[in-house]
Amino acid sequence: MSAKKILFICGGLEPGRNGVGDYTRVLAYDLADMGWQVRILAINDYAIATPCADGRGPESNPCELRLPSSLSWKKRGQLTAEWLADFKPDVASLQYVPFSFHHKGLPFDLGVWLGTYIKVPRWHLMFHETWVGYTRTSPLKHRWWGRVQRWIALRLVRRLQPVMHTSNKLYQELLADSGLKADRLPLCSNVPISANEVPWMHEQLRTLGVEPERLDSWLVAGMFGGCPAAFPLADAIRQLQIEAEATGKNLVVLGMGSGSGGGERWVQAVQAAAPKAVVVHFGRQSVERVSAFMQVLDAGIATTPKQFLGKSGVAAAMQAHGVQQRFFIDANIPEYSNRWGKEMRIDDIFWSRQHVARHLEATLVSDQ
Repeated sequence: MSAKKILFICGGLEPGRNGVGDYTRVLAYDLADMGWQVRILAINDYAIATPCADGRGPESNPCELRLPSSLSWKKRGQLTAEWLADFKPDVASLQYVPFSFHHKGLPFDLGVWLGTYIKVPRWHLMFHETWVGYTRTSPLKHRWWGRVQRWIALRLVRRLQPVMHTSNKLYQELLADSGLKADRLPLCSNVPISANEVPWMHEQLRTLGVEPERLDSWLVAGMFGGCPAAFPLADAIRQLQIEAEATGKNLVVLGMGSGSGGGERWVQAVQAAAPKAVVVHFGRQSVERVSAFMQVLDAGIATTPKQFLGKSGVAAAMQAHGVQQRFFIDANIPEYSNRWGKEMRIDDIFWSRQHVARHLEATLVSDQ
């Protein structure tokens, strides 16, 4: 295959704070290693105040342009057109999350803006999320909100006429019920397995009185990233405490990331649910330390319902690190409860980075 040019488009690209942005970088870099010429465009980046272009790094690394959300859409369009003038991509891949392009998840004019400032022969659309309120058990506000988001998504598809993917079976069914055919492209881990910071992780455990050489006497549970307000954290921790006691082990609960409801509040809530447990939150750390954190876990606390676990980059990273994940919530989606088997093996939900990149390449090449 001769070298092809692809432009990835997402909302934001702040490392470690935007799961879709991290995923986009991983996929873009893998395609670059496969011979593609790649650029990444963040068109609504909340983490920066001024436009930021980055073309540094090895020759195979993609160039990036990040445009702040504070900039007018017209100015963002002008900067985009100038930046792409010497690139002329063969295909543009939109990594779609409605809330990444508008603070209320209502990017009404996104399709018009894309069509005006980005001229490509073909479009690819990855639905990382679709719309809210897709079940009759959803609050009335969310159902009306979701109807508008669905209308926006359908309008976007009519405008771009893309080949489409989504990460999980539930979203695939939602899109199919709206007349949209999207194949499943599973997520891959955004966190490479690294041994660099394992000694740091072991030292942290020692300061807590947890000897790394005797981890088999502990049940080490961990949560990475945000803890949704609706997640039953106390119940989850109590269940883990019961599991630890049943196996004659002590419980240690680790948190890491910029989310989790704030480190101090999270520690207090966990400690209240399991007073005898060792509890610590490490806050935001480097990707190498995230990998070290996952390498010591016996149990990963999954905050995403199993029905759409495939949308979770955290779950993908834990699976890649061999972490056994615990599920404490079940989504009530009566319309889709019998559409597929209730049990799906986790190794069917996520793929390796190489598998994802090869599958996307095959789709884009065959769609010519």
